[in-house]
Amino acid sequence: MDAHANLRLLVKICKQYFEDGLTQQEIANNLRTSRSTVSRLLSKARDGHIIRISIETPPGIFPELERELEQRFGLVEAVVDETFNYDSPFGTARELGKVAADYLERTVQPNDTIGFAWGTTMKAMVDTMGQKSVPGIKVVQMNGGLTPQMTDVHATTLTRNLAERLGGECYILQAPGVVDDPQTQQLFLADAQVSQVFDLAGQANIAFVGIGNISADALWGRAGLLSEEVTAELNSLGAVGDIMSRYFNKNGRLVNSSLCRRVVGFPIEQLQQINRRVGVAGGKAKYEAILGALKGNHINVLITDHITAQKLVDFAEGGDA
Repeated sequence: MDAHANLRLLVKICKQYFEDGLTQQEIANNLRTSRSTVSRLLSKARDGHIIRISIETPPGIFPELERELEQRFGLVEAVVDETFNYDSPFGTARELGKVAADYLERTVQPNDTIGFAWGTTMKAMVDTMGQKSVPGIKVVQMNGGLTPQMTDVHATTLTRNLAERLGGECYILQAPGVVDDPQTQQLFLADAQVSQVFDLAGQANIAFVGIGNISADALWGRAGLLSEEVTAELNSLGAVGDIMSRYFNKNGRLVNSSLCRRVVGFPIEQLQQINRRVGVAGGKAKYEAILGALKGNHINVLITDHITAQKLVDFAEGGDA
């Protein structure tokens, strides 16, 4: 974990211990870390004069925004990062991918089963992951692959790379992400190997997913899967975003589009049974999709940028975000 991520964690622990009155063990449980780590960071905060009469929040750390998000949307945890690329989807993906990698390195525990859904931000996450050997780790691919031309974000490659960086086992979904028709989708879903991977994904205790929007610049658009006809249908159904290619409206309710009926992936309805569902997304184009994902309870951990976080809090307060 780099110095900035370590500082973010230190401040979060201080806030929960001194302002919220949680015990060190409660904090350790909340943040998926050890009690000894909590104790060590509290001591470090005292020695570094972060703890005085009040907690001095360093620039670029947003504990109040994180707490507001957690309380207003019922999140297990929110991680807010300062963005310098709010208007750039790729710039935001790179920034948040690094934060997601830090979060995984901080929270991963022996024998975890990690569900993983590929995407641009997930690629940035894997690319910035350090090498970390954790006993008993399993990484499970939750959605099928894209076109052969888009090898940089191919599901199999990213899943294998993440497992390698954690020293864990890799479980690959041997299926395309989208097929030609619903009948072909049902054939893949009935396949024994696909069912085995989905069964294992259902046993995951933490999952990492991106949150997409409806745009030609989005991953599905660049893969040629968001034709004018498909886009028009999604817009007519009120879709604002997707998780693992399952589209939902502004209230988080799933829409029954023709594209969704051709997707081969872990059912998003079962995603809510996973203990920690980490959504990683931010930037100007993703606000409505993130809000829909939160309203639908599709995620319960959010990693996002500080501008999006403020807009979400403003919305929850009844503002005009």
